[in-house]
Amino acid sequence: MTRWLILSVVIVAATAGAIVFAPIADKTWPNTPPEIQGARPIVTVKEGTLSHDFGTMSQLSVGRWQWTLRNDGDADLILKMLSSTCKCTIADLGKDPETGETKTATVKQTKEKIITLEWDTKEVTGKFEQSATIGTNDLERPELTFTAKGEVQPAILSMPSDLVRDLGLEISNAEGTSAYWAFQSPDKPDF
Repeated sequence: MTRWLILSVVIVAATAGAIVFAPIADKTWPNTPPEIQGARPIVTVKEGTLSHDFGTMSQLSVGRWQWTLRNDGDADLILKMLSSTCKCTIADLGKDPETGETKTATVKQTKEKIITLEWDTKEVTGKFEQSATIGTNDLERPELTFTAKGEVQPAILSMPSDLVRDLGLEISNAEGTSAYWAFQSPDKPDF
């Protein structure tokens, strides 16, 4: 009977020791979840912020801004275009020459990839904010949303706003007639 009692105490002590000392042997526990242990990509945006304010832009103009993404991890970083709020906003990851579809981009360890966001103002007027979202295989940052914002104004504003002016029903050759307009360019203050 004494043997069984000693054996029971040894089993309980061994189990308790395994529970107490197992985390010490595993240096990553409890801070690193098991799904992100081992080789993995780490995306870093060199510019820091994912948003760019274009300020005031003229209608029918194109604004471009570039961000540099770096892979600081120890596995390949995969980038893929996920969505865009408008066809005017493009995150350049390259196109498949045959299908024209956006393909994925692979960024090797310590290498960089430039992402270009392009905003075509067309004939829009007023404040704008558009974005493009890129997916990554970095488990800590699975998506990056790049944003372009600003305000679109006509290239030239006139006062009064209509360029057709009624100068009266009768225009006399003997008397002079005059009209006044003021012109301004919001994105070119020296105009």
